[in-house]
Amino acid sequence: MDMSSTWSYLPPLFVVAAAFVVFMDLVGQEGRPAQSTTPDQPSDAIRWGIIALLLVAALAHIPVVPDHLREAPYMGVLFILFSIAAFAVATVLAARPSRVWYLVAVVLSVAAVAAYVATRMVAFPELADDVGAWTEPLGLVSISAESLAALLGVAALRQPGAAAQTARSRRTASD
Repeated sequence: MDMSSTWSYLPPLFVVAAAFVVFMDLVGQEGRPAQSTTPDQPSDAIRWGIIALLLVAALAHIPVVPDHLREAPYMGVLFILFSIAAFAVATVLAARPSRVWYLVAVVLSVAAVAAYVATRMVAFPELADDVGAWTEPLGLVSISAESLAALLGVAALRQPGAAAQTARSRRTASD
């Protein structure tokens, strides 16, 4: 695939994804009380950072899906599933942030980085040419975004009082 055509996919995809997430945040605000940043929840900068990084990671996989569906169909399907999952987690974090979704963001991001590393170290079926190919541009974009999303997710989970917020949320939901 020509790299110039690969990069041309990203701007319109990012605009659509960003617009959708902003829309989800606006819809989500209708159902929750006005929130201010407190010690019980991560800052908006952390939350929106994770959301943006998940969108970047999801979008970085889309241009390489057609080639992977031809060469290694199982990996093409995994790229599609990852993109859907990352987009869904970003959307939920925009609309209804919670400790559980920060944890899901961390697990998803770490799994994606681990898969990238594995395919660069071990010859997977139909992907032997990926071994040692550490510098593919979209791969670097993806693992950078996923790594940063995981780090920010861990920071969100380590936020003082996050466990207390989760307990309050559960009590409120059961009332």
